Amino acid sequence: MRRKLSSLVGSGMAVRPSLLQKTSVGVASGFIQGMTGVGGGIVLTTALTRSMGLTQVQATGTSLAVKITGNVSAAATFAQSGLVDSSAAFWIALPAFLGVTHGARLGTRCGDVRMKMLFGGLLLTLSPFCAFGKTKKDLKKSSSDSSGESAVTAAAHAPAAAAAVAAAAKPSENGLRSVSQVMSTIYQDTLSDPKRMARHMAVGLGFGYCTGMLGVGGAPLVMTYLFMDMAGEKEQSVIGTTLCAITVPSIVGMGVHWTLGNIVWPMVPVLCAGSLVGGMAGAQASMGMNGEWMRYGFSGFLALLGGNTLWKARAAAKLIR
Repeated sequence: MRRKLSSLVGSGMAVRPSLLQKTSVGVASGFIQGMTGVGGGIVLTTALTRSMGLTQVQATGTSLAVKITGNVSAAATFAQSGLVDSSAAFWIALPAFLGVTHGARLGTRCGDVRMKMLFGGLLLTLSPFCAFGKTKKDLKKSSSDSSGESAVTAAAHAPAAAAAVAAAAKPSENGLRSVSQVMSTIYQDTLSDPKRMARHMAVGLGFGYCTGMLGVGGAPLVMTYLFMDMAGEKEQSVIGTTLCAITVPSIVGMGVHWTLGNIVWPMVPVLCAGSLVGGMAGAQASMGMNGEWMRYGFSGFLALLGGNTLWKARAAAKLIR
């Protein structure tokens, strides 16, 4: 019974994965994160618990330490191509600091089985939104076009959507910009639409709790929200903005888990090297891919992984009782 329970919950025993195994996991997680903006942490956390013997809490802390490198490399690639909404990224990242600190401490107090249940439930909840969030915007836009309205008229009736399109268009004009230009854009966007900035902050707080507590799940939450917020935006711009928004809070979350002793450092260097290479490659591959099919594919992946995680956590809970 103990062996079965260990395989279901994660034993945390010292398993020695090979160099090839760690490199492959790092590259795969970085590539998926860079290509889709989400999923790298999920792949990494799953591999750490199921193949490398870490507990869920250890996998949470270690995955944060590793996936930051993939996030940075991919975000830099998208920013260089002008595919980042700096205002959205800033206001989502700012309140996430608070959430990630409290979430990490809360996650440490939770049991392994409860963490897995929360993880699986979050994935199942986000799955349909990842697939259809932007499709609803597309349907609304198509309906507006079919009624014969011009883009100017539509913007007059939907100022929030117009502001989102305008903010999305700005980064793509000049590519990388100076810090003063970025801060000026953030200031102007905040004054023009403070309600939208407040929504960004609310989502950022939720992202922080997910990241700190589970190590994963925050990026799908941010991306799902941006799909519905940024009307008419390119798929790659949503990915780039998501990566920029989640990187700095993830660093804070890693620091908290470090102080709590939840990071297995011997595994980190090789995993980080693979994640760095995978992140750059994934971002480049994303540029030429069909964004809608990417969303549908990842939505199915979230549903399958979430259901499987919940099933295993439920079986483990029965054994504990």
